[in-house]
Amino acid sequence: MSGWALTAAIVLLAWLAPMVARLRELASLRLPGRIERRVAPVRAQPAVDDLFQPLEAELLALGFRFSHATQWRAVPRELTPWRPVRVYVHAQYPILAQVMAPGLLELPNLHALVMLAQVREGLMVGSSNLPWSVVPPDPQLLRTADEGHASVKEQYEAQLAAMRAEGLPDFLPWGEPEQIEARLTDYENRTIQAAVGQGWCRPDGEALCVSLRRLPELFVWTARRTRLLRRTLAALPDDSVALKRAAPLERSLLIYAAGKLAPRPAPLPPVQWALYGGSCLLFLLLAWLVFDLTLAACLLVVVALHEAGHYLAMRAFGYRRTQMLMLPLVGGVAFGEASRPDAWHRALVALAGPVPGLLLGLALLWAVPAGGATALLAWLLVFINALNLLPFAPLDGGQVLEALLPARHAAVRIGLEALAACGLLALAWWFGSPLLLVLLVLRVLGWGGLWRQLQFERWYRRAAARMRPADAKAAVRLSFQLLERLLPARASLAQRVRMVDEWLDRLRDKPMAVPRKAGLAVLYAVLLALPVAGLPRLLAHAQLSFLSEEERLVQPGLERARQAREMDIAALARAVDVAAGTRAPASSLALESLATRTGRALPDEVHALYQSGDGLRAADGLELHAVADVRPLRDNRPRLVAQLTRELRERHPQRPGAVPIACETDPDRPCFLPLDQVAQWLQVGSWQGDPLLLHPQPHPDGRWRLVLLAADEARLTELPALRVLLESSYLRQGGPAVPAR
Repeated sequence: MSGWALTAAIVLLAWLAPMVARLRELASLRLPGRIERRVAPVRAQPAVDDLFQPLEAELLALGFRFSHATQWRAVPRELTPWRPVRVYVHAQYPILAQVMAPGLLELPNLHALVMLAQVREGLMVGSSNLPWSVVPPDPQLLRTADEGHASVKEQYEAQLAAMRAEGLPDFLPWGEPEQIEARLTDYENRTIQAAVGQGWCRPDGEALCVSLRRLPELFVWTARRTRLLRRTLAALPDDSVALKRAAPLERSLLIYAAGKLAPRPAPLPPVQWALYGGSCLLFLLLAWLVFDLTLAACLLVVVALHEAGHYLAMRAFGYRRTQMLMLPLVGGVAFGEASRPDAWHRALVALAGPVPGLLLGLALLWAVPAGGATALLAWLLVFINALNLLPFAPLDGGQVLEALLPARHAAVRIGLEALAACGLLALAWWFGSPLLLVLLVLRVLGWGGLWRQLQFERWYRRAAARMRPADAKAAVRLSFQLLERLLPARASLAQRVRMVDEWLDRLRDKPMAVPRKAGLAVLYAVLLALPVAGLPRLLAHAQLSFLSEEERLVQPGLERARQAREMDIAALARAVDVAAGTRAPASSLALESLATRTGRALPDEVHALYQSGDGLRAADGLELHAVADVRPLRDNRPRLVAQLTRELRERHPQRPGAVPIACETDPDRPCFLPLDQVAQWLQVGSWQGDPLLLHPQPHPDGRWRLVLLAADEARLTELPALRVLLESSYLRQGGPAVPAR
């Protein structure tokens, strides 16, 4: 993995991930098929009055007066906007100001202010402090004066300038509240019809959904609106209330309730599968960029199989809005909503991802040899799925642990997560993986949040035992009140909502029966033990699965060298002997005779070699004589001795009867031994036709000291030990991987 490839992949992922999320959000978007606006009674609204009062003061200073409050109704009814709306009319100019309460969970103090004026032909001229159009407006219905204003006065001046450009006498007065709502209702519905007519939306029952063919254009449009919103927020003063992420209790409750009542549709099936296919291609591309194509394809198969297990389990248990997505360089995600939360089902859904891949990977580990794409796939199946079983969030093991241990066992959960973190640290060190180390660091940093969540749940249980909330609304209020004490004031509303949602989902969980909980604990323990049982084979596959091309070329030789080192000398002899199986072992009497001729007891390795077979002939030219044929060189090769006498006379006239050999004290300098003395040495075999002699002085460790007499060069060369000669012959021969006994 090169540094530039990893950097490029991370940058590309950071750029594409929000795009995929935005595409899914747009594909899931549902809009009302029709809008009805009515005058609503004015009443105190503690959730938004603190925001509306300063805004109303600014509008009054600019010449506006309060007209009425508005009640929205949408078809279908579940798409009815929930936010309180107040309408103001300018005393001098035909300008209407519409103030809407905050609607963003991330910005719970950011109101929306829209100013409208209607031309006699029906055209509206409008401005907004925020980008407010869901789809591009029809220029026949709306001419946008400007969007994104940091102050009410700035927006008012922009609106008035646009109206003067159109001609002020052409604008219609707004009239009474009922007339205002009738005209705005007509305008809203004509806007909806225009969105359908221009192809931005299409009917989906009573609602509208985004047209798939216009989805890319709408994506670009919303991206521009997002950038405009960021510029608008950046223009606000740093101490602006609109930028605060936290909200008062009543507004928090209102936004939370509205979010729960709002529908959460899923994209249409064609869009879901298109997004899944696109995320798979992106996963493969980025993994290929960082690793190689084989590893990228194996990773895709492993993650896709894992997420498919979750997805199918969710469908089996009746989850709604199920979907899968791949997360390049991270993994994947399968999500859905349970019709009724059930701890048992949630645990089984969590296990349905890693268990099939883990079992398949273990089966492949024992079925296929190390090395190759299949072995790599098997290793990844075991490693990734075993990693997911570690007992901490967001891994699947954390979901199982959460189902087994409720909040009152907080210390036990933290302890088990700490043990899992130690195991993950060991894996990160063993494999040298920075990704595992990053995962570990992220989880350790999340322990503070986990402790706060568990502490919040304990507090709630104690408070609920005293106060006994009567319904869900009271439970939500109690939860937010406790979080005001537990969290710092700067904690965002989004964080509070996440904690409340997590706790309320657990409260609604169907409790798990004791036998099921015991069975789940045993099953989880067995699943954690399975990878440990296969650890030796897993490590062997890991060593061979992540080799470079150069390493893979030499790997067969390295493997044979390892096998040669593990064999005893008798097995080595049988492996290299071309006539193995046909030779009878040397008799004890013959071995005693050989020991007498050498003048000392035979080394153990020589004794074992000849007991496996009397003699040896390898394919690479190494030959060991039978015991009876081990005789002095003069007796075995008399003509060679005479030839060497003439050769030495020509090569070394000063020492015509001496054979050169490297000196023991200075190997770079030759020493000379009398040929008559060398001719008395025992010839134990040959190497490619040249005699293999036994030096009369053994090594200090007692093994044979072998010397090769090169006849063409008339020179002696000391050779390695007999075992080393056999191992070298085994490697050159390329014989069976495991020689038969």
